[in-house]
Amino acid sequence: MLQDKTIRGAVCGIFGNLLKNIVEFLFWDVHWLKHPLSHFAASIFVEPNHDMFFGSGLGFLMDYLYGAFLGVVFIFLISRVEEQYIQIKGLLYGSFVWFFSYSGIRALPVVKLRGAGEIDAFLEFLVHLVFGLGIGLTIQILNRYYRRSATS
Repeated sequence: MLQDKTIRGAVCGIFGNLLKNIVEFLFWDVHWLKHPLSHFAASIFVEPNHDMFFGSGLGFLMDYLYGAFLGVVFIFLISRVEEQYIQIKGLLYGSFVWFFSYSGIRALPVVKLRGAGEIDAFLEFLVHLVFGLGIGLTIQILNRYYRRSATS
């Protein structure tokens, strides 16, 4: 099943997003970040002062769907080039996603939540690097597994 590029990309995006969320929620828990990205995502559909359970669930779902989509995009981009230095390519991809998402999508009027702290942009850049690295590492692990099982 994971040999299908779309499914493999989605799985890689979910694992990258999981690593991103671990780091991001640590930053949020110690009050370095004012809001995790899932809060910004949820504010597209609910008011920023939303019901915590519904809004958090919606933000969580949106965050992982977006991560899965970004993983699929990365898999298709990687399939066009050599599969060397995937972690470095993942870091580059994560930095682009930060620029596109945090600096672009977050600024759209449809995103109602506007509050961000003074160092949020830098910390979110680090979080997006973790996301890209997580996608790259997951792809590398899956590729090794499939190469090893193909030779057995």
